Amino acid sequence: MQLLVPSSPWNWPTDSNGTSSAALYDFCSWMPESASPSEAYAPSTSRFSDGYGLFLRCLQSDPMTNDALTAFADPRFCTTVLYGESAQPQLPAWNVSMFTQAWIAAVSGGPSTAGTIHVPLPSEGEQAGAPPGSTCFAAVSSGGTDTPVPLQAGAGQYLDIRADAWGLISVRPAGWYNGALARVKRDGPYATGDADTFFGGDGALRNLLTGMYVALHPTVEASVTPAFATALHQRVASGASVRIGGLVFESLDVTGGCAGPAGPDGPSPGPLVSVVASSASSASSDAVIVGVTVASLAGAS
Repeated sequence: MQLLVPSSPWNWPTDSNGTSSAALYDFCSWMPESASPSEAYAPSTSRFSDGYGLFLRCLQSDPMTNDALTAFADPRFCTTVLYGESAQPQLPAWNVSMFTQAWIAAVSGGPSTAGTIHVPLPSEGEQAGAPPGSTCFAAVSSGGTDTPVPLQAGAGQYLDIRADAWGLISVRPAGWYNGALARVKRDGPYATGDADTFFGGDGALRNLLTGMYVALHPTVEASVTPAFATALHQRVASGASVRIGGLVFESLDVTGGCAGPAGPDGPSPGPLVSVVASSASSASSDAVIVGVTVASLAGAS
């Protein structure tokens, strides 16, 4: 899982009658910059469907490619994106396995999916002067400005993100996308361009969003040093909210003397910072998008 920083309320309306909400479409359609689980999720400035359409047009013509071009242009696989009354373009559609209200109803009446996701913190720390949204901890102003609070080397051990329910919601392109063709035609033959144009490190098809981890009423516990816990408390005392992972909270409690996860030399002692949501925008929502899954197509064969 790549953490979503900051997390996002999962409050998209249910799609119907060939339409898609702008929130759903923009979340699903931008190609991820990286597929590495050690990095926070970051969307690129290119839509995956645009790169796929270019890929098809650059291939040499043959029956398989021609069929894929026909499917890509088929209006049955498009959706009207509801950006506003004056902007409702027809664009390649994306499908999600479940919408918010249906998921909440399912987890409320079904078997428990409560649990914890364990996220190790970087032992080497984080870079001082890091840009907003790039650190595990930050102060958040009333206007939403994210000011990083970088973790020093050895100052933290892990985050535990707990929720009343967890769900992995699949995300996939509609019938306009042919994943088998992308694998078979990875190395061409091309009429123009080459495999690196699409599947290289900066390629137009290098990564694909495949799922979202959603949580109901999430809370966070972070194992950090007393000095770092004090720094977080000072931020709250000054009137700021605190972002831990992707979640924003307005209060936190500290309990000390808790042992961290066992290492080669046994448990590592350290205080546990227990963060409890209190009128916080992300954690007070019924459902929150905490992270995503991303597939790398760079190694497709």
